[in-house]
Amino acid sequence: MVDAVDPLVYLQTNVAKLALATALGMFLGLEREWSHKSAGIRTFALISLSAAVFSLVDSDGLLIVGGILIVVIAVLLAVRSFVESDVEGLSLTTSVSMLVTYGVGALVANEFFIEAVTVAVLSSLLLVLKRELHQFAWGLSR
Repeated sequence: MVDAVDPLVYLQTNVAKLALATALGMFLGLEREWSHKSAGIRTFALISLSAAVFSLVDSDGLLIVGGILIVVIAVLLAVRSFVESDVEGLSLTTSVSMLVTYGVGALVANEFFIEAVTVAVLSSLLLVLKRELHQFAWGLSR
C-alpha cells in the first residue's frame, strides 16, 4: 500500500529546494560579480534554479537538455568576449563555474543537500583563492 503524501508538505519541500538552489547559485555568483565578470550573481542564481526546476520535473531528458544549453550559453558568451576583446568578460573559469552551479542545483533538487553545499563552498574557495593558488603553483620547483 502506498502512503498518501500531504500535498502541502510536498509543495513546501519543493519550494525549499528551489530556494536553496537559488541561494547556492547566488553564493557561487557572488565572487564572479565581485570580479566584474559578465555572468554574476543573477546569472548563477538562474542557472542553479533552472537545474533544480528541470530535476523536479522528473525528466532526465530535460535535465540533460538544460545542461547542454548551459554549455552552449557558456561557449557563446566566451566567443562574444573573445570577439569583443573583453578582458573582463567570460573566462574559462566562469564557464566551468556555470556548469558546477548547474550541478549544484541538480544536487539540491535530488536531495543531496550536504553534497550541494560542500560543492558550492569548495568551488567558492577555489574562486576566491585565485591569487594564492596561482602563487602556490608558480612557486613549486620543477
